[in-house]
Amino acid sequence: MKQYNLSILLILILLTISVSSYFFYLDIIYKDKLVKNDVESLYDLKRIAGKPIVVFANEQEIEEKAFDYNQIIQELNIDAIAEPQKETIIIRGEIHNTFSYILLKRLLDIIKNDEVNLISTCVGMDCTDNDYGFLIEIKPYLLKLK
Repeated sequence: MKQYNLSILLILILLTISVSSYFFYLDIIYKDKLVKNDVESLYDLKRIAGKPIVVFANEQEIEEKAFDYNQIIQELNIDAIAEPQKETIIIRGEIHNTFSYILLKRLLDIIKNDEVNLISTCVGMDCTDNDYGFLIEIKPYLLKLK
């Protein structure tokens, strides 16, 4: 019986030491105000990030974005080209078969997840010279923190 009492006492002492060292460590952190500063900075970041400002891209950024889209179009092997305009990017191309239609859908998914406003999409003679042509007009923007 003494052996059990001694082992229980030892466990209680170890538990007390671990709990007290944990609170002592927390007290040191709070005295140094490390946690408080981190919490304040996270709060500031949340407050600032909660109010992003959308700024439409300038001509240089539009040209860079058009270059990026031309690289994506080349990687997807789509018969298309991205042309930078003054405020927008126009992507013109042609659909040759079902596979190119699937690639066009993949390009639209990429556009949907990018930082651009999709202004218009069109397929056929209404917007191109070809029955199987397509036209996508997008307006790039930048998210800036206030």
